[in-house]
Amino acid sequence: MRGPRHTLITLGVTGALMFAASAAPVQASVEQVPASGAVARVPYIKSTGGWIKTCYEATCRKVVYTYAGDILWAYGSIENDFGNRWYRVATYLEDHEGWIYCGNTNAAC
Repeated sequence: MRGPRHTLITLGVTGALMFAASAAPVQASVEQVPASGAVARVPYIKSTGGWIKTCYEATCRKVVYTYAGDILWAYGSIENDFGNRWYRVATYLEDHEGWIYCGNTNAAC
């Protein structure tokens, strides 16, 4: 009998294959959030350690702390009024979501 970890890995591989087959070639960086506010699912980024927050400013409420190497699903990015890039993310199991500062990820600032 196979456990939940096997199921998650199988779903992840299947999802990645389906995404790759249905999408244009994936770029190395996460794309900008369109002006309309719509976001598209893009590949994951890795945390270097930092908080996921409720909005894209340093003063926003903290949601969950991510540790170096944690995988985050990235949906897009935005530059706030202070010129800082933030990524819209969800944790690997998608149990938390919010915004993480680019300096706390391996993605481009």
